[in-house]
Parts: sequence; C-alpha cells; structure tokens
Amino acid sequence: MSFDARSLARPWLLDAAAYVGERELYGQDGLTLLDMNENPNGGNGGLNRYPGPEVRALYARMARLYDRPEDNLMISPGSDEAIGMLIRAFCAPGEHSIVINPPTFGMYALSAKVNGVASVAVPMLERGRIDWDALNAAADGNANARLIFLCTPQNPCGTAVPRDQIIAFARRQAGRIVVVDEAYQEFANQESLIAETGLPNLVVLRTLSKAYALAGARIGCLISSAEIVKIVKALQGPYALPTPSVKAALEALSPAGMAQSARQIAELKAERDRLSAALSQHDDVLEVFDSQANFLFIIMDKAEVWHQELLKTYGILLRNQTKALAGGLRISVGTPEENDGLLQALGLAPAPKPDRKAELKRETKETSIYCAVNLDKPGPSRCETGVGFFDHMLDQLTKHSGIAMIIKTEGDTHIDTHHTVEDTMIALGQVLDQAVGDKRGILRYGHFDLVMDEARATAAIDLSGRAHASFEGSFKADALGGLQTEMVAHCIQSLAEKLRATIHVTVTGDNDHHKCEAVFKALARALKMAVRVEGDALPSTKGLL
Repeated sequence: MSFDARSLARPWLLDAAAYVGERELYGQDGLTLLDMNENPNGGNGGLNRYPGPEVRALYARMARLYDRPEDNLMISPGSDEAIGMLIRAFCAPGEHSIVINPPTFGMYALSAKVNGVASVAVPMLERGRIDWDALNAAADGNANARLIFLCTPQNPCGTAVPRDQIIAFARRQAGRIVVVDEAYQEFANQESLIAETGLPNLVVLRTLSKAYALAGARIGCLISSAEIVKIVKALQGPYALPTPSVKAALEALSPAGMAQSARQIAELKAERDRLSAALSQHDDVLEVFDSQANFLFIIMDKAEVWHQELLKTYGILLRNQTKALAGGLRISVGTPEENDGLLQALGLAPAPKPDRKAELKRETKETSIYCAVNLDKPGPSRCETGVGFFDHMLDQLTKHSGIAMIIKTEGDTHIDTHHTVEDTMIALGQVLDQAVGDKRGILRYGHFDLVMDEARATAAIDLSGRAHASFEGSFKADALGGLQTEMVAHCIQSLAEKLRATIHVTVTGDNDHHKCEAVFKALARALKMAVRVEGDALPSTKGLL
C-alpha cells in the first residue's frame, strides 16, 4: 500500500497555510517596525516585539542538530503540543482513532480524548516488549486508525525498542502514520530513527527538555516529510515559540552548551547504571528494567508503602506507576548527591563524600566556552579550542594533574588566537576555584621540578586566595602551532587571577616545544599536589583562605 499524507489529512487543512507575517517576507534589520501593532517601548529586554529572527536561527540550528532540511522540521512548544497537532491534523472527532501500546506516555491517550478521538490500546508484553503481531492486528482491524504512537526509549519502562523492528512495522503499516517519540534518545545506545524519515509515513518527535535541560522552556520538534510537516504546521498559531524559550534553546545548542550537555548526558548515564546496580540489591526490589533513558523503572514489593515512606520521611518524590504495572515505580536519575540520598534512604549505601567538581559556560562577543573539572577523577577529559598546540598543552595539564577537564572553546581565531587562549584560561581558573571550594583539608601548596630533554621547568603554587603570577623564561619562536609563545606567561597570569592563587614558573632550555610542554607538565604536577586532600582542617593559621 502506498502512502498519501493528503488523503489522511483533515480536508479543510489541505488548502490551509501557516501564518506568515510581513517580517518573514522582508526581514526586519534596519527597518522601522510599524507592522505588528506592538508597543514600541522596549524596556523589557526586547519582549515588546514578537519573536523574529531568533526563531529562524533556531530552525537553522536544529536542522543542523538533526541533520535534516528545515522544511522537514516543525518546532513546537514541547513535543506534547506536536502530539495534539498530529491528532487534530489527521483524526476527525468521533470518526478516527489512534493506536497505543500501554504502559506508555499518557499524553497520547489524553490528547486523543480531549480531541474526541478514540484510543485503541495494545498492552505490551513483559519487560516492555512490544507485541508486534497484536499491534498489527489492532491497526488492521480498525479501518479508521490513522496514527500509531510508539515510544523509544519507552516511558515509563525506559527500555529501547529495536529500530529495525520499528522500521519493519512502519513499512508494514504503510497506509497509516507511525509516530516514534524519541524524547529520551540522547541517553540511548542505539541510533535515532531520524535517518529513516525518508519513509513517507514516519514521524519522529524530539525534545530539548531532557538531554538539554530545558523542560521549563518547552521546545519540541516534529521531524518528518515536508508534506506531513506542511499539513501539521498549518495548525500552528503565529509566534508560537516565546522569545525567552528560543534564546534559551539557542544558548543550549551553542558549542559551549552542546559540550555541557554531552558531559551531563555521560554523567547521567553513569549514574543511571550505578543506581540500577545498587537498587537490584534491595530485598524488596523484584526487578530493575534495562533502561536507556534518564530514569529507571523498578517493580517493588510494597511499592506504594515505599513511595509514601520516601516522600514523608526523607522528602524524596518518586513517580508512582503502580496503576501502569503492579509494583511499578519510576525513578528519575538525579545528581550524584541526590542519588546517594535515595540509596541511603533505602538502606543501600552510606552517603559518600561528593566529588569536588564544577562547571561553567562563559559567553562573550569573542568566545563561547564551556569548562568542567572534577578534581577527584582523572577523566573523562577532552580539550578542544581550535588552537592545536594549545589543545596539546591543555591535554598535558589534565593528564599530569589527574584532574578531569572538559573544555570546549569556539573563538574568533580568524582574527587572532589571543582571545581564545586568554578566555579559556580565565574560565579554567574560575571553574578550578569553584571546585576547590572552601579548601578544607587540601594540601594548599604544590611544587614540581620537571625536565624534558634539554628543557627544565619548575612550578610552585599556593592556593592562598591571593592572585599573583611570576614567570621567568623566554622563547625564540613567535608561535608554536597557532599558540603565540608570549601567551604562555599570560596563561599563567590568567589562571592565577581566577584561581586566586600564587603561581611561580621558571623555564630554561633550547627547544621551544620542549620548554612550553615542560611548563604545562610542571604546572599540572604542582596543581595535583596543591588540591590533594589530606584531612579536613583549613590549611591556614588565619582561619581563612
């Protein structure tokens, strides 16, 4: 059976078109804007104007993110809105139906109900497996079924549906629209189905709420053929995306924001696996589902009792899913500290001392930087600034200090590398200072004397709270692989200022490459010593650092 989206669409939508304002035709740069009856007084950060160019910028950015043309996307206020729009576009009230496979995301059935559309439910098999034969039979047995909703990784179970099974199902149901909700895809171990949206009846839903930490901004995305997108988009009202949400999304999808999200996703996946292993040891936990999302689903004896005990005694709120599956509880993966609190409340682990870590995003007109460190773990580490030799030096710094560093900088290197190098060291100093915290128990002082072939460098650090830098040494070359050698001393100065430390460095030798590398290695070793924890006392007779 061939697929024809227009034959499934509500007839009155076929000649409808999305709202287009004058500014979408002519732009707005350099124009006096008297077209939209806005209040001309802009005292609210530009919110007196309807959303404009930033929406087009977000479409361009999300098209790159998902590697699809812009006319294959519809950005919506959360994927919940896209679910409702799909139902309104293809299902007539009292006439058509959707097919779902519970337990699943409740918005599919709810959106259908409020639009007067019936839901045909095909229950899952055990452990979140889909009964494909029953699903095909239900769709085939309901001539008026227009949409089939699948969720992978599934909510609430967290299990991933094999993509080859979904592709085969979509081909089998070629006369209906198969909607695949990938809200948790960034946490999964299998490839997205976006690459398969060449199938004319396949729709993929994505969101920035989960992996990009923008639940409050409400930014979702429908990805499908241009034909389906055009039909659904005709239902979207003008200026549907609020300017603050769009700006938050653009920031999250900037190079610095993407680097931050990548680190957070990796941490959440590691915490998910740690929680899963620990919970499986609890006497009342009967099963922990194999989750590929940012949450866990467990079957627990006395689940409702535990739900209330954790809430009332410890202030920990889980999602009660006992109506979806007997004994079911859904647990969102929190911060390591929150997860430790849950385990301790369940009697599974004492609350360990948290790692000393910090992160920041630093945005200027010259650079976009994300920087994260963990003083208590050697990795993962990744340093990318666009300046090759500087990346090599930062790699030496993280490797020989034993401090995990993730640094992503995008700067105006087409002008010069100065801003990129300087701002990266500023950000690194700030985030190291945050990670060190109140300095209780640290050694405070660090020093190292290092040789590298004919070169010799010494570095001494005092995490005193007082910024001072001293650099003795010189270089013959003006630059090494894009790093200006005059910036080596400036790196030490910028780091000292933002780390609030005294740093003294000297270097001698003949080979500039060896000398520079010796400086960063010696600095790394001195830093490793200074941040080492030896007890819990403040290393100062003044009682303050």
